[in-house]
Amino acid sequence: MKPIYLQMNYFGPHENSSIDFRKLDEAPIFLIGGDTGAGKSTIFDAMTFALFGSTTTDGRDAREMRSQFAPNDKATEVTFYFEQGNNLYRIVRRPEQWLKSQRGDNLVDKKPIAKLAIVDKVGGTEIDSIAAKPSDVGTAITEILNLSAEQFKKNYSLATK
Repeated sequence: MKPIYLQMNYFGPHENSSIDFRKLDEAPIFLIGGDTGAGKSTIFDAMTFALFGSTTTDGRDAREMRSQFAPNDKATEVTFYFEQGNNLYRIVRRPEQWLKSQRGDNLVDKKPIAKLAIVDKVGGTEIDSIAAKPSDVGTAITEILNLSAEQFKKNYSLATK
C-alpha cells in the first residue's frame, strides 16, 4: 500500500489538515516532526481509522478521536487515498458522533459511516464503489491489503520506533 493523500477534519488535534504524500516521492526518507501533542501520531491514527475503523492506540475508541474543538455542526471525518496494485482507492470514514440536528439545536447521535471506492485521481471521479458500510469497508480493506488491522498496527509500531 502506498499512501497518496490524507484529509483530516476535526480529528484529534487537527481541525482541517491534509497531507499530500505525492510530494514525498522524491525523498527516499522523510520525518514527521513537531511538538508534543501537535498531532504526529494522529496522522497514523487517521490512516488506521480510515482503513479499519480503529486507532493505533489500544483501548482508544475511534469516537474519542473527535476533536475537542469541533463545533457541534461540523463532522469528524477522514478521507484517505492510497494505491494498491494498479488501483487508486478512496476511503471516507466518520466515527459515531453527536452532531447538531438539522432542525433545532439539540444534538443527535450520528452512526458511523464508511465508503470505499476506486477513483481515477485524488478528488476525482468514482470508477467503482467497493463498499458503503463500515463493516464491509473493513472486510474489503483486509482483502485488498492482505493485512488485518492488528497486522497493520504492528507494522506501524515497528516503523515508529
